[in-house]
Amino acid sequence: MPLLSPQDQTQLRELFQERMVNDVTIHLFTQRETRIAVPGYEQVAQRCSEANQIMEELSALSDKIHLEVYDYRQDTEKLKEHGIERVPSAVLGSNGARPARFIGVPGGYEFSTLIQDIVDLSASTVELSEETQQVLAGLTQDVYIQVFVTPT
Repeated sequence: MPLLSPQDQTQLRELFQERMVNDVTIHLFTQRETRIAVPGYEQVAQRCSEANQIMEELSALSDKIHLEVYDYRQDTEKLKEHGIERVPSAVLGSNGARPARFIGVPGGYEFSTLIQDIVDLSASTVELSEETQQVLAGLTQDVYIQVFVTPT
């Protein structure tokens, strides 16, 4: 059963068609489900399954969104390349721009952030105030920013 309603799919398809300029690749790092019951693993497997379904549904809405799925246990070189330590994780990239990262399932309020990031990366734009842009332009060293969201 799809996570996105037909109405949401239509709106997103139109948004992507109108606003996406360049291709965006989503590198999804996940784990496969297993038939063996391992305590604690069921929750990780469920979150990985949800993240995979969301990303598959999104990539089906535009020919400019490309999904590459990597297995946490098998694709160790890709994990090192992207600095992945937890699953599910997604790294979004376009045209050499700094990637956006999502750790966990991008559902709820995080979903709209994911959509905006896809559009922004594709268009090589970020909607920031003039003041914020000036402050960022004045930085003399790299800054590592993390945003933590707790589901409610």
